[in-house]
Amino acid sequence: IILIIILVLLLFVNIFNKKQYDGLKVLKPFRENYLINIEHIKIEDFVGKNDKLSDFYLDLIGYENSNQITHPKVLRFDKKWNGYKYWIAYTPYPYGNAAKENPFIMASNDLINFEIPDKLENPLDEPEDKDFKKVYNSDTHLVYIEDTDTLECYWRYVNDKTHEVIIYKRTTKDGINWTEKEEFLKSDRRVEDYLSPAIIYKDNKYLVWFVDRDLKVKYTEYDIEKQEWDTPRELNIEYENKKLRSWHLDVIETDKGYEMIIVAFLNIKDRSDMKLYYTKSIDNEKWDVAKTILSPGDNHGLYRSSILYINNTYYIFYSDIVKKSQRGVGMAYGSDIDHLNGLQLSDKQKFIDYIKING
Repeated sequence: IILIIILVLLLFVNIFNKKQYDGLKVLKPFRENYLINIEHIKIEDFVGKNDKLSDFYLDLIGYENSNQITHPKVLRFDKKWNGYKYWIAYTPYPYGNAAKENPFIMASNDLINFEIPDKLENPLDEPEDKDFKKVYNSDTHLVYIEDTDTLECYWRYVNDKTHEVIIYKRTTKDGINWTEKEEFLKSDRRVEDYLSPAIIYKDNKYLVWFVDRDLKVKYTEYDIEKQEWDTPRELNIEYENKKLRSWHLDVIETDKGYEMIIVAFLNIKDRSDMKLYYTKSIDNEKWDVAKTILSPGDNHGLYRSSILYINNTYYIFYSDIVKKSQRGVGMAYGSDIDHLNGLQLSDKQKFIDYIKING
């Protein structure tokens, strides 16, 4: 009887061990298990801390497959929109060639690996007049209209022959098929300019921030029901250095109010030597003194950049300019806007892993 009991116990142990082994074979891979543990970890504690710029440019495709890109604007969706969670608009600008400065679209699911959605034709526009010293596009932006499930792409058109400056837009419901371009804002550039427009749709209105020809930040809004624009008003954006002049900006709305990132310069003849500044406002009336959040490296300058704020974390897509006129878009991140970290190539996979859980 004792022998039978021992044999039964041995058989049970063997079966139990086999089930454990089989169970291990169907467990999720280690990477998926450890992702669960980073849900409440700050991004810099998981990906890495540094005081550098990114050591690589995002692989955003322009003409001739060049990634010399500028003017990024990134939007994030809570759930995938037409297959992607993140959409970006930008303009190629290789070696400062304005002939290539036209609106492009790409999309991503991890904020790093962007691709052109199948059947999407880039660019969304090219000027008919090929005198690119006087006629060119620039300054892309994206807006999502939840009410109509529509994505809108904006860009700035300049014609110094006719003195026109026009903010054009095209819209899409699938990211592939876009409407014909239409005028959103238009002016005589000698009177008013619309540099780097940042646009938010809210309460049936378009809220628009831009830099005017006097290098001051202005604000206006368009009431859809009334079909009319407000008169633009100047915003008092101050810097610690009173001699700084504003250039390109982006604005988002968060639980902190309106948050703005903006590049500014001391010498208009050398706009490749710019830093990136941050300011915020609860009411869009009184703004904090703008403070430096990113500084360029040697022989570099910063340009129009895009800001995201996701789950208490900032993501900055910054335009970088090398003094030889090379351009590219780098990535910086941080749970504190005052302590941003440039994404390093060696940390790219950790960043992607973090985004899968906390993006």
